[in-house]
Amino acid sequence: MKKDDSHKEKTLLEITGPAIDMQFGIARMNGSEAMAKEMLKLMVKSLDTELHHFQNAYDQQDWEALKDLTHKLFGATCYCGTPRLKQACINLEDYLQTSETKQRGELYQQLLEEIAILQTDYQALF
Repeated sequence: MKKDDSHKEKTLLEITGPAIDMQFGIARMNGSEAMAKEMLKLMVKSLDTELHHFQNAYDQQDWEALKDLTHKLFGATCYCGTPRLKQACINLEDYLQTSETKQRGELYQQLLEEIAILQTDYQALF
């Protein structure tokens, strides 16, 4: 009888859809398009600084700090209408809560890629 190890390793989840969902952001800001745009702008502006903190935590293999940074960024995505980045945060944070290490780098890279996609799409829109 073969042992089922499927629960031991999470798989890298593909992320699809728009990087920015302004309608979601507007809804979260009680219908204020101006406030939704401002919240998105503030988050995007903070990403360069946040990337520096993410890189330091990853380079130092400080997985607890990386998990905390990911959770903080996830919180911002809940209000800004950034579903792809939100999913990347969920993927990485959930993985960091396990003892698994095999896909840590891939999920971290996925998060970095989603940040870059968001920055590019934001610049194209605004």
